Amino acid sequence: MQIKINLDNLTLLEREKQLIEKKLGSLSRYCQGYSLADLELTLGQNISQEKGKIFYGRARLILPGKDIIVNRQGETMLSLINQIRKELKEDIIRSKKKKESRLRRITKFFTKE
Repeated sequence: MQIKINLDNLTLLEREKQLIEKKLGSLSRYCQGYSLADLELTLGQNISQEKGKIFYGRARLILPGKDIIVNRQGETMLSLINQIRKELKEDIIRSKKKKESRLRRITKFFTKE
């Protein structure tokens, strides 16, 4: 799985990029059933007088036949990445189960005849 990181009003250190790639790269084990899987990650920072620094992220996991999109905000970069990872993992598992159950229904239909 390839990870493409786009930045908006934000600069990342090499250490932070490695952390992001390590955290989100672990999702590749859930994408093993898909031949091509790419992840586009957009990270940014909003600065407001009331709330201070707020990080936002948009992740788009491109799978054959379906894209999974996650939008999140967080107070720290680490909490933001963890939220995005957790939701992507849940969506990938849900998508695989849906695909599996559809395949079972189809095979059950053809075995009845």
